Amino acid sequence: LGMLEVLSRGDLRPEQARSVQVMRESAEGLLRIVDDVLDFSKIEAGRLEIEAVPFSLRGLVEGTVETLAPAAAQRGLALFADTPGSGPDWLSGDPTRVRQILFNLVGNALKFTERGYVRISMQTQTQGQ
Repeated sequence: LGMLEVLSRGDLRPEQARSVQVMRESAEGLLRIVDDVLDFSKIEAGRLEIEAVPFSLRGLVEGTVETLAPAAAQRGLALFADTPGSGPDWLSGDPTRVRQILFNLVGNALKFTERGYVRISMQTQTQGQ
């Protein structure tokens, strides 16, 4: 994936750029499948560890939008996220799993949306409210 990123930044003809983009999307899809299979294996073995570390929900969502924006544009769709409300941005949890869930949800939304946009909306609140 890193080498495809480097290649995509080079001076490519349009058909070459399209081929590199397809390769990158395919590699990312395969990586997600491998990650899911590994996670399933860990769950089956009772070895899946969930982290509890601080992470920025806004940063995670913005990263997801940035990563999937080219796929949205390729399908003629807009992809954006609403800014979070007044709740906390920093959460304690497993950012890897949250990112994985976001990628799956947004990826499916892009895949099954024919026209228009995909919008991510987030809301948090302090525990106990």
